[in-house]
Amino acid sequence: MKNQKLYSANWHLHLGLLTIYGLLFYMVYTIITTINHGFDFTDEGYYLLSIQNNYNPAYALPQWYIIFRNIFGFLGLDIITVRWIRLVLTIATSLIFSSSLWFIYRQLNHKKATPLNFLLTAGLVTIGSLMCYCWLPQSPSYNDLTQYIVFTSISFSIASTFSKPPFKHPFVPIILAFVAGFIASVVSITKLSVTPMLFVILIVIVLVFAYLNRIAKSRKWMIICGLLCGMGFSTSLILIYPQTRQFFTNLPMTLMFYQNISSGYDSQSLMQGMYIALESAAHMLLLATVSFFIYFILNRLIKKWISDHLLVGATSIFLLTLIFYIIITGHIPTGRINLILPIAFISFFAMVSIIKANWKQNKLIIIGFSLFLILAPLLFTFGTNRMLMMAAFSYLGFWFFPVGLFSHQFSKSSYLVVLAFLLLASLTRFNEAYTNYAYRQPPREKQNTLFAYRNSSIQIDEARAAYLSRLRTSLGKAGFKKGDYILGFYKIPGIVYLMEGQALGGFIWDNKLDRIFCANVSAEDINPQKGLFIIQIEPPSDETKYWLKKEGINLDFFQITDSIQTPPEAQFKNKWTYIYRQ
Repeated sequence: MKNQKLYSANWHLHLGLLTIYGLLFYMVYTIITTINHGFDFTDEGYYLLSIQNNYNPAYALPQWYIIFRNIFGFLGLDIITVRWIRLVLTIATSLIFSSSLWFIYRQLNHKKATPLNFLLTAGLVTIGSLMCYCWLPQSPSYNDLTQYIVFTSISFSIASTFSKPPFKHPFVPIILAFVAGFIASVVSITKLSVTPMLFVILIVIVLVFAYLNRIAKSRKWMIICGLLCGMGFSTSLILIYPQTRQFFTNLPMTLMFYQNISSGYDSQSLMQGMYIALESAAHMLLLATVSFFIYFILNRLIKKWISDHLLVGATSIFLLTLIFYIIITGHIPTGRINLILPIAFISFFAMVSIIKANWKQNKLIIIGFSLFLILAPLLFTFGTNRMLMMAAFSYLGFWFFPVGLFSHQFSKSSYLVVLAFLLLASLTRFNEAYTNYAYRQPPREKQNTLFAYRNSSIQIDEARAAYLSRLRTSLGKAGFKKGDYILGFYKIPGIVYLMEGQALGGFIWDNKLDRIFCANVSAEDINPQKGLFIIQIEPPSDETKYWLKKEGINLDFFQITDSIQTPPEAQFKNKWTYIYRQ
């Protein structure tokens, strides 16, 4: 009888749970069944090329691949394996992150917290993390690895302040803090610009939650010391390891190279990105605030005649309509809708939940925690040449969690209305961006031709498969052997990777990065017994020719061996691919 009453009281949570895990299963099933489908010649090619053992540019930012291949190199880093690694890490770190957040939820709401709440929040956070498959390549990048570090280190730092630790031993919290610091320091290799922000956030988390859990001052400082010792020990190992030590030795010169180009890495681009982030944050909070006041006024005026879930639903529809109207009229760029939609909606949801909350003593803490969850993705995005808004989507788990955090403050029907909006938006976006228009690829339905690579194969569209087969045959006729040097001009690291060549000097993306590329060629110990070939889609600049000539590579002495029609790619201006040999 007691179980029947509990089920009856939580019927909305059971229905929400069924819906969330139905969508989660669909997303995971779709990713798994298409894990060998598609390939991006540009960004994904760069990520895969980077993690190979023969890729060691002296001047590169970041050098996340050193960490990745040293941890997972024993698995054999082919395309399919790497994609499996990403999927497993995404789900695992999302569950770890969900666990730590749920402990916060349980401590703030110990009377209302149930295992259902954990399952709901874990499902939502995992869906949020999997949504990054919609606008990024399938293989892991430095942004993904940074996300895993951020999620895990924050989780362990929160766990170190639990008033009831998992084990009774008094040193467990200190060990957990040490692990948090140890993991966090690795971010200096994956994304250096995130390091100071992450360190500050971890220390603040320990101080705040140690205070909330009434941990003794001496014990609190022991936990802080454990965190700092973990950071210091990890940093020492990083500086001892030859490749990572070289990264920090070359860092001043690397930063100088990047500061002298205008390709998203200079200070002006950083300031512009910060402005866009703040502007977008202002837009989404303004929209959420306007909708909140409409809800607040209507709730006071017509509460007697309309149920709460209809009021929430009506205000949510107004919010969505307002957002689309502003975008259509051009007041907000269309490209920012992916950021503004979920955050404006979740912010509105959080505002309404806070005023309905009964947590008098914890209300200020809850507001601060909510703001942290909303703003955290923007804090961890600096240090990339992609739009900050695009990079923020690696941390969608931060934005999906408040739905679980505040769910019990709404009526049962209101919760389902909000959840339906969020999951419907997620499903629509996932189907549109992952299934129909994957990152720089044709629709999945056209990826029906196998292309063999090493001991595996990928399924790509017929045009790309024919192009790659012709390219492989042409290189073979020119005398190319696996492991020979290839200079790829431009934006084709994936082609170099699939041809199983060694990218001399790393890779070359555009003529703004020519000097960095040539500096990497100069630093490389070139093996004279290897052949040297060129795969060219766009001709190298005169500056590239000049610097390569200084390194003993005179491009005028290369002879053309074949030309192949390039498949239609938006980022490739030239319709032909040319093959040269020395």
